[in-house]
Amino acid sequence: MDILILILVFTYLILAVISDIKTKEIPDFLNYSFIGIGIFIYLLKTLITNNNFYIISSILTAGIFFALGLSMYYTKQWGGGDSKLLIGLGALIPLYPEIIFTSNKSNNFLGIDLFINLLIIGALYSIIYVIYLIFKNKNKFKKEFKKIYSNKKIKLFEHSVWTLIIIINILNIFLIKDNYQKIIVISISLIFLILNYLIITIKSVENISMYKNISTKKLREGDYITKKLKHNNKIIFKPTLHGINKKQIKQIQKYFKQVEIKEGIAFAPVFLIAMIITLLKGNIILYFLT
Repeated sequence: MDILILILVFTYLILAVISDIKTKEIPDFLNYSFIGIGIFIYLLKTLITNNNFYIISSILTAGIFFALGLSMYYTKQWGGGDSKLLIGLGALIPLYPEIIFTSNKSNNFLGIDLFINLLIIGALYSIIYVIYLIFKNKNKFKKEFKKIYSNKKIKLFEHSVWTLIIIINILNIFLIKDNYQKIIVISISLIFLILNYLIITIKSVENISMYKNISTKKLREGDYITKKLKHNNKIIFKPTLHGINKKQIKQIQKYFKQVEIKEGIAFAPVFLIAMIITLLKGNIILYFLT
């Protein structure tokens, strides 16, 4: 049964990757069937072995992943499709298959290591993707960065950060005796300084590559329309975190030919990469520490 689970996991992940790259979304029917099949297989495994541990692990991991996916969704880290894909993985492969051996496991619950690996690989993937977009749109990026950077509020914030860092590090030099502690304070200061410019960089990349005008005929359920839409002083649509639904699409198409939407990053490849690494190497942190 472990081989069947692995075949299903990679089939669903590959389909999700193809869909996400082509359309920037993962269909609900794919994710819901993923979750359903996962719970069904572990229910079957429980009946065959007469061991409730299997179905409990599937439902429990799916439930924990539901909570984690929800938090990632509402903090705008992931889209709805990504969050549902995580629940599907929790339901279908909560445990390390017995045919897979890796010494870098936190425990037998694959879900724990998978989520940790997802966060690490996701961060690296996002950085690489942002760098790619910067090089792809070099001229536009330079103009947009200068435009945002010249904003008075941004300048004020930058000066405040620099002032705070300088004061902290002057105190650091005279008040802290331990060299190791001094290095920690300097390192944290540098991280905050870098974050200031990283936020401007990410915002610049968003503005030049993730916003675009499309025909309302091409609108899909879940698309994120960036602006409030009015017709004859009547509000037709207000932007929401959840994107648009089918009813709203029909309403918008009656009054508008084009709208501005924001596209996200195709994140499904991260799930596929994280799953392969988790099965082969286990927990990335433990792998590099051992």
